[in-house]
Amino acid sequence: MGRGSMRTGGRGSMGARASVAGLGIMLLVLAGCTSPNGTTPGLDVLESRAPRAAVAVTDVPVAAAATVAAASGLGARLMDAAPDENLVVSPISVLVAFGMLREGAATTTAAELDAVLGFPAEQRGEAMNALLRQLELHDGDPGEVPAGEVPDVPVLRVADQVFLQEGFAVQQPFLDALATHYGANAVQVDFTATGRAGGRAVVDDWVAEHTGGQIEAAPVPFDRSTRLALLNTVYLAAAWQEPFGDGTSLGQFHRPDGTMATARFLEETRDLAYFVGADGAAAVRIPYTADFAMDVVLAPEGRWAPAGWPAVAAGLDAAAGAPVPVELTLPTWEHTTSLDLRSMLREAGLSETLGVAPDLSGIAPGLYVSAAAHEATITVDSAGTVAAAVTSVAVGEASAEVTPDAVVFRADRPFAYRIVHLPTAVPVFMGQVVDPGEGE
Repeated sequence: MGRGSMRTGGRGSMGARASVAGLGIMLLVLAGCTSPNGTTPGLDVLESRAPRAAVAVTDVPVAAAATVAAASGLGARLMDAAPDENLVVSPISVLVAFGMLREGAATTTAAELDAVLGFPAEQRGEAMNALLRQLELHDGDPGEVPAGEVPDVPVLRVADQVFLQEGFAVQQPFLDALATHYGANAVQVDFTATGRAGGRAVVDDWVAEHTGGQIEAAPVPFDRSTRLALLNTVYLAAAWQEPFGDGTSLGQFHRPDGTMATARFLEETRDLAYFVGADGAAAVRIPYTADFAMDVVLAPEGRWAPAGWPAVAAGLDAAAGAPVPVELTLPTWEHTTSLDLRSMLREAGLSETLGVAPDLSGIAPGLYVSAAAHEATITVDSAGTVAAAVTSVAVGEASAEVTPDAVVFRADRPFAYRIVHLPTAVPVFMGQVVDPGEGE
């Protein structure tokens, strides 16, 4: 697609599935302690001595505002990745993951990250810390949200973690910055091992736990060159402040190409914040039970440009004090999106950061970003919304040795195949795979 591969599709029933594992942070192999981020018992943790800093948004108002603007701008870029397809992304998840990478970047790589992603010039870590602390006020366990239901009070889980190859040394200031501003420790795993003891399984269990099973795996590959993986997950389950009736009505949805699709719609008249922008786009704000709302924008015709979100948000903020009756018709939907951030953000300007020789010396020398990806899913119905996202940044070592007998064959791009009858060499089946899809 030019700006990065994407996969979209439907999602299963609303609500979080049971937690994959009961996890808890521990110092080295001591079990019994618990942390909002959580790690798998029995794994070594490189735990910083630096405590999580207590920073309020009011302590860093300028930097916090710049970080919010950066998230909005990044979200607009991600939405432009597929202007004619269903899409769901979590801008804050992507920004947090690259914010952790920024803590280990130096010189021109650090400057490039700041310029392209819009990190504030000063108090970058403090601003991220303050915003994350505000989100943590709604922290809850996704595994405790019953499948098919939404909670009376919104549950938001934002989790950060670093998974580090066993025996690989990183700079202590990098670990301290992650602990101070992100509340994240570095869990030691073995990316070269397979099965339940391997790093892949450990990371995937962590992702599934912190997304309530909505996402079951990190969306990036790991191999023998992987030295660390930076992970962020976001999970939200929220009920509408004023639930819609249980019934939905069938109606026609107009596709961009002029064709029609049958969809199920929620239809009610209710008092809502309403705003019409200078471009003629109309917007409404549908509140959840506490501190969250869904803003919906309709362009007068064609596609609405997501770069206009700041103006719409300001207009709806102003209109929130004087809601007006709105005859609301809103479809229900279930969408899942996967984005290759490495190719997309390289085209957006992170050419050095995501190239072959970035300056990540704040983590360790000789590192490069081997993969970066984002996956998100959302379900919206009459009760409310369940959404989850994961952003993963895999960092490899350019000089990493591969054992001579460990041939790497990764079929992660289009390939052809055949099924052959060996005694006769008859090809029984032949084919090609250009998009494997979701799988079964």
